[in-house]
Amino acid sequence: LQLINKLKNNNMTEDTTPYRQIKKMNQSYLKILLRDPGLFKATIDGKTVSKSADYFTLGSAVDVLTTEGLEAYNEQFVVCTSMPSDSIKVVVDTVYERLVENNIPLGILDDHHALIEYVTTETGYQTNWKAPTRIAKVVTLGAKYFEFLKTVGKRTKINVKDNLTALKCYEAVTGDWFYKELLSRGTVQYKEVIQWEHKGIGMKSELDLIIKNEEDKTIIPVDLKTTSSEIYNFSSSFWKYRYDFQASAYVLALEQKYPGYTILPFRFVVVSTQFVTAPLIYELDPAVHEIGLNGGTLESGWKMEGLNQAIDRYLWHLTEDQWDFPKEYYTDYCLKITK
Repeated sequence: LQLINKLKNNNMTEDTTPYRQIKKMNQSYLKILLRDPGLFKATIDGKTVSKSADYFTLGSAVDVLTTEGLEAYNEQFVVCTSMPSDSIKVVVDTVYERLVENNIPLGILDDHHALIEYVTTETGYQTNWKAPTRIAKVVTLGAKYFEFLKTVGKRTKINVKDNLTALKCYEAVTGDWFYKELLSRGTVQYKEVIQWEHKGIGMKSELDLIIKNEEDKTIIPVDLKTTSSEIYNFSSSFWKYRYDFQASAYVLALEQKYPGYTILPFRFVVVSTQFVTAPLIYELDPAVHEIGLNGGTLESGWKMEGLNQAIDRYLWHLTEDQWDFPKEYYTDYCLKITK
């Protein structure tokens, strides 16, 4: 738990360290803790591998385009014009990553039969086939993609369809009258990185953008969201992914960094990746922010814990060094089902 211990008692500082390199707690980790303490610990300890699903890639692409622009997008993303099937892609990606990790000359895919056999077994690719058949299939269908990987570098791979969708979403958002009106309310600051402290824990946050009005001394925090559903159904995704939790953390961060400003209600700008039309802007009610911060019960009866409860749980697990189960399992020897 060396990394976790570093997260304690870190005061808010101002520097130019890239967000991902800052070794502090964030709201995404704490949401994992509420679901599964064991997964939280594995994530903090770097023992989990994040899977780059297409929907995450697409969302990230729209985010970069909207907040950083086309030039940054072209620097960070590369379009793959001939993407193999998902199963072949997983095998070739894994083979390529193992070669790079172990400083083995890349050559061509056909040079690595033994590694391909191992990876196909590991990933479960056509394990009912004989090894030579599996290897031949991977080489035939994945050789072109392997050559493409050698040109990618650190850029994120995106397929042709998602690239076009990302560009359409970018145009829909930035060309929208209501979005431009929102931005006109002050000076726009993109990718606001804040290091802050809450209940003795060093925290970090990265906001898509804030709109700062120097005359009124107000700040509007804004987050861009993509959805594969209709944008009028955003409320279901909102609670599923606990965006209330995210917003409450970001507001606390802003309150600490800008003590002389009033933080106005949080806005989410939502664009659909399936039905690309004009985006919708959602504003958070104070009661929603309260649930994100201190927990509460929805109209459906579903009880949720907030940021403060998550940090209390974190501190308990940190003190007791027990991570396999939720706190209640250790204190009550069971998990209770309530109405």
